[in-house]
Amino acid sequence: MNEGYTESQRRIGHCIQERIPYLDLSGLGLRELPEEIAELTWIERLSLSRNELTDLSPIAGLTRIHKLALTGNRVESLEPLRGFERLKFLFIGGNGIESLVPLRELKTLKKIEAPENQIHDLAPLRGMDHLVYLNLRGNRVESVEPIEGLTQLRWLGLEEDPVSREPLRELGRRLPHLRHFSY
Repeated sequence: MNEGYTESQRRIGHCIQERIPYLDLSGLGLRELPEEIAELTWIERLSLSRNELTDLSPIAGLTRIHKLALTGNRVESLEPLRGFERLKFLFIGGNGIESLVPLRELKTLKKIEAPENQIHDLAPLRGMDHLVYLNLRGNRVESVEPIEGLTQLRWLGLEEDPVSREPLRELGRRLPHLRHFSY
C-alpha cells in the first residue's frame, strides 16, 4: 500500500464521518480505489483525476453523482457509469476510452470534456438534448452525423479528429446556439 492509497482511505473515512457530498482523490497516484469508496452513496461530486486508475467498478453504486472528474487516468471503459442518471458534468480527458455507449441513457449530461481518448463513434450521444459543451479534441471521430440534432450545443471541439471539413461546416450551420466551434 502506498502513501496515496493511505491518504485516500483517510479522506474517504472523513467523508463518511462528516457525510460530505464531495470527495477529491486527485493526484494521489492511485492504481485502484479503496473498497470503502462504495459506502459513499450520498456523494454528488467526485474527483479522481491525475491517477493511474483503470477500473471504475468500485464507484458503480454512487449514482447520486452529478459531477465526475476522471481526467488523466488509464480508464478504458465507462461501463460502471451506466446507472449515473443524475450525471451532468463528466471530465474524462486523457484516458484510453474508445466507446461512449455506457453514456447512452444519461440524458441529463450537460458537459462532456473528453479530449485525447480513442473515441470514434458519436451515436451514443444522439438524443442528449441537454448537452451544451462537448470537447472531443484528439480522438478518432470520423462522422459528426450523430450529433447533428444536439441543438443546445454551445461549445464543440473536434480539433485533431479525422473528420472531413465539409460535414463540419454543415454541422456549424445546423446548430443554432453554437458559439465556439473548433476543428
